[in-house]
Amino acid sequence: MKVQILTHQQVAPILKRIAYQIVESNSKSKEICLVHIEGQGKALADILEIELQAITTQRITRAGIQLDKSNPKMETTHINGTLKPNTNNALVIVDDVLNSGRTMMNALSVCLNKGFNQIQVAVLVDRSYKHFPIRADFIGTSLSTTLQEHINVQCRAGKISVYVE
Repeated sequence: MKVQILTHQQVAPILKRIAYQIVESNSKSKEICLVHIEGQGKALADILEIELQAITTQRITRAGIQLDKSNPKMETTHINGTLKPNTNNALVIVDDVLNSGRTMMNALSVCLNKGFNQIQVAVLVDRSYKHFPIRADFIGTSLSTTLQEHINVQCRAGKISVYVE
């Protein structure tokens, strides 16, 4: 059974709040690089980029991480786009749901040797079922669900909704 947890009208202010938190946490950075995990992470990063551009004069750059979420291995994970490492730049990895931490762990490992002073994580939903020592710096909402339930973030025509199945 599919139950809607968040409507687009609820998600929009959450993403605006995350954008403000990113700017506040990185006020000394000249550039904020949003690196999305391909899939729904891209849709969230698209909206975050618009929100960030509306509230800061910092340069916003983008890249994407391509990986197989069902079997995320280092050898099949790569970055689409150009990252310009600089200790004055902030890197924020964006994804829809943080569950076990496996996907984020692999995304982080790809970014670790890129020369950024700090790497942060932004997610719309944190499920808190971690198998790896990963935590998000910017969280839209935390959900307590059973292990059998699945969180589904859907993006249709730029509108994002969250469902539990």
